[in-house]
Amino acid sequence: MANNWSAPRSARRYALMLRLRVLIRKFRRRLAPAKSQPVLVEDTTTENISSTGCYFLLAEEPDIRDKVEMEITIRPVKKRARSAKAICRGQVVRVDKGRPDGRVGVACTIDHYRLHSSSSMVACPESLHGLALRQDTSN
Repeated sequence: MANNWSAPRSARRYALMLRLRVLIRKFRRRLAPAKSQPVLVEDTTTENISSTGCYFLLAEEPDIRDKVEMEITIRPVKKRARSAKAICRGQVVRVDKGRPDGRVGVACTIDHYRLHSSSSMVACPESLHGLALRQDTSN
């Protein structure tokens, strides 16, 4: 489902390739997104990112308005510093098809996010469901 409409961009975009885990849920009016089953979970990288959204490539095509939960890994600039994760929620606003490699470009909003040091928090392995995080007790 391609969408040729594009809203004017209100935030500066940065061409950063950051590790990204994407969980997509179908949009349903009567069912809360956190209660619907994920239809797509994929590891990829961002093509560009801003304070209000990001763009990335996926193997499968989501629908416009599907709910997106993302875990973005932010690597440190200094070698001894710890990496961090941005846990984000948003929705798909554009899907670009027709790439030679068969993948689709996905633009999504970032409506809500939280930052976490990766040394103290890790995502639950089953999903990013409801931004579920647990304390890392392996130390």
